[in-house]
Amino acid sequence: MLVVTCDLRVTNYLTVDGRDYTMFAASGGRTLVVTSTCPHRGGPLHLGRLDARRARIVCPWHELGTPVRKLVAGALPAVRRGTTMTVVVDAPEHGEVVTLHRLTSPAMTACGHAARAERAP
Repeated sequence: MLVVTCDLRVTNYLTVDGRDYTMFAASGGRTLVVTSTCPHRGGPLHLGRLDARRARIVCPWHELGTPVRKLVAGALPAVRRGTTMTVVVDAPEHGEVVTLHRLTSPAMTACGHAARAERAP
């Protein structure tokens, strides 16, 4: 297991041993760390658009929708304290870590709202 600590003022994207993750604001004020790779062909989900009606993020490459609940369920264990996020990643202890600030679509900040709506009765 690898523990990564990053400053959210300058980081919204992680690459750990070649696997990409992005951060987004979920319901309840939580910040989640989720995969940024579309399960279809590896497209950049952090650039996807939100389909609020179906509560999914749509990949910009092939229009495949990934359910927000699936992203939330697969979120990495993480703790946020102020502007610091500590994330636990299933990777070798000395794995390669790159922290970045990347352009993300508005959907990645809106997907928390879709997840909340999906759980409503």
